[in-house]
Amino acid sequence: MHRAPFCLVNVRAFRLNRRVPTPPSVRTHAGLAPKEHQSTRIVALSFDHPSSPSVTLKGLERNTRGQPYGWGFAWYPLQSAAALVVKDATSIGDNAMTKLLREWERFRSTIFVSHLRGAARALAEQDTHPFSRSFGGREWVFAHNGDFDAVENDGGLTSALPLSPDAVIWPVGRTDSERAFCWLLQHCATLGAHSLAAVGWHRLHDWFRQLDGFGTANLVLTDGQDLAVYCDDEGYNRLHVARLLPPDVPELLASEDVDIGLGDAKDHSRTVTVFSTRPLANANFEPMADGQLIIVRRGAYIYDSHADDRAQRMMVPPLSTIPPPVLGPLSHQQPTGLQRSASSQDSGEPTWSTEPDASTSLPSSEPTTFPPPAETSAAPSEAAAEPSDPPPPALAPETTPDAEPDRASTPDQAKDGSASTGPNHYFAEAVGEGRLLSVEHVTTYTYDRPVERSTHLLRLQPVHDRWQDLVDYQLEVSTPCVRRPYDDVFGNQVVRVDIEQPFDQLQIRARSMVRVRSDVPDDLHSPHRRFSIPLVWMPWQRQMMTPYLLPPELPETQLQELINFAMSFVERQDYDLVQTLIDMNTTIYRDFKYVSGSTTMATTPFQVYVQRQGVCQDFANLLICLARLLSVPARYRVGYIYTGSDYENTMQSDASHAWAELYLPWSGWQGFDPTNGCLVNFDHVRVASGRNYGDATPTSGTIYKGGGDEKLTVEVRVEEV
Repeated sequence: MHRAPFCLVNVRAFRLNRRVPTPPSVRTHAGLAPKEHQSTRIVALSFDHPSSPSVTLKGLERNTRGQPYGWGFAWYPLQSAAALVVKDATSIGDNAMTKLLREWERFRSTIFVSHLRGAARALAEQDTHPFSRSFGGREWVFAHNGDFDAVENDGGLTSALPLSPDAVIWPVGRTDSERAFCWLLQHCATLGAHSLAAVGWHRLHDWFRQLDGFGTANLVLTDGQDLAVYCDDEGYNRLHVARLLPPDVPELLASEDVDIGLGDAKDHSRTVTVFSTRPLANANFEPMADGQLIIVRRGAYIYDSHADDRAQRMMVPPLSTIPPPVLGPLSHQQPTGLQRSASSQDSGEPTWSTEPDASTSLPSSEPTTFPPPAETSAAPSEAAAEPSDPPPPALAPETTPDAEPDRASTPDQAKDGSASTGPNHYFAEAVGEGRLLSVEHVTTYTYDRPVERSTHLLRLQPVHDRWQDLVDYQLEVSTPCVRRPYDDVFGNQVVRVDIEQPFDQLQIRARSMVRVRSDVPDDLHSPHRRFSIPLVWMPWQRQMMTPYLLPPELPETQLQELINFAMSFVERQDYDLVQTLIDMNTTIYRDFKYVSGSTTMATTPFQVYVQRQGVCQDFANLLICLARLLSVPARYRVGYIYTGSDYENTMQSDASHAWAELYLPWSGWQGFDPTNGCLVNFDHVRVASGRNYGDATPTSGTIYKGGGDEKLTVEVRVEEV
């Protein structure tokens, strides 16, 4: 079988030896005028959830000369594998099909591809973009802006892009674009790849560059799941891109040729990525680089050939499109998002797996670490996650596992408000594995009138378990009191403080020394099998997890909107459990703004979802809500975070921090920090947990007599010892 070569060396040699090249300004295409080619418009959209944009062809409405106006529009109704293509090569004025684009409210697709040829010489329907073909159990759509003129005097594309005699996909029309489309699909068939993801993004990029070597090529290719957009390597008719986030998505994207309405009330909270050969008004479009390939799935980048390391880490590709991880120890100072091969680490350039059988790799071979955040206004990024089987905690030299260790002797009813050790606990060694942190948490209440009687609950003692050693802990209360330590129903160490002496200022100071022993697991996925959404729980498991499976009490309509948001991650990640959770965590960090004082304790997850801003507790609550709606147990965790000298923004180290812990059946509770876009690791000190903030609040209380206006100040200092 004769197959076309797709080695870039051959392409470059061909371009160097081709006959006198025709400058882009005078290139022709099948007898069309150069101006006609340059006036062609490509517009492609990718939404995170099915949407119904309204399309108005303004160029057709202005066409008073009676010249044929060619256009084509393709989408995937109800996210089916079948594409619906509507096109008209000879439109003269407004007609039923143009009204369909403008007024039909039942598009409901995540991908839209349009090709506007404008007023030009009439072409047959078979030669009008976009083209569609059925292959691999789905329909593919292709659009091209440019001209493969470099082969006009060398046998044309027939010899440059030969098709196998036994190929089942052949051009219907006479355009070089359609032949290039069939050539791409034939190579997919030869490769055994029935989807874009199975081809591999580097290989697809090579194919596009080979086509670009024959002339000029802005290319759009989609299989209904991924949208691949390539910009010509000479900057011809340069493509532009914009990623629009709620609540700042404009109701109208406008140009001299087309208006795209995004004001449908059902789509008010949609994220959309837009590609266009001309920037559209009301949005900030960025020009694509020469030869750049961008892959978008459900409104989010999953591959960018020109992305820097920071941008690459913010992408969470599905399992079938990411390489196996690099095994070995990971530094807590430089976590990685997508693991790179050893060779790419040596060269400094990411080299991603593009083998066609990548989707068949075992879940345990997939990456699990989390991308560090970009330098934005959000809180600082941190390192990643807890291990599935960390080493046991260090014991004092005089202590053996079988012997009862010395405990701090603290009377249950100490009335001295001076410095005192906290509740009984094992004292660990100050030297050992992990990171040793000192924490000082000072809470000060000031009242305009003396408080005569009050009771307070203090949850300030860090956790002591196999992931975290509590080396030392001291609790000071400025006013004489009676203390009663106990464990609450969530396993938190709580101190009840009863004060019966008048005071107008109460200061609570907690000093801790903690060795954090957690580490990033080589693979967050189950080593036994791939877990998909929805998770199935045994009846007794569900009974035990019920408090962590119930979403907040919100109107059903709001919960339904949040379910749709959660399902956009599920479908983007092919229903894989771990990738979905990582994607949600990363997206909240990347797309939501950290704005101090923008919310209150009463702010709901739905309000955070709509406003796309908040603080750490809001982002934790949103992630918890989304996880519970997907039947993933989630709980609220309060603690501290060490920002260190590597972070410009230290606001999170000046107060208590909050994140979410999600229960994975094969490894237990795993910490996800959506504020910093990472898994919980050496920088996080765990203190208290519960269903929500009320179960884990550091300090709370009741004033029975006296008081008045209250002023609260909190100071937290976290330092590495």
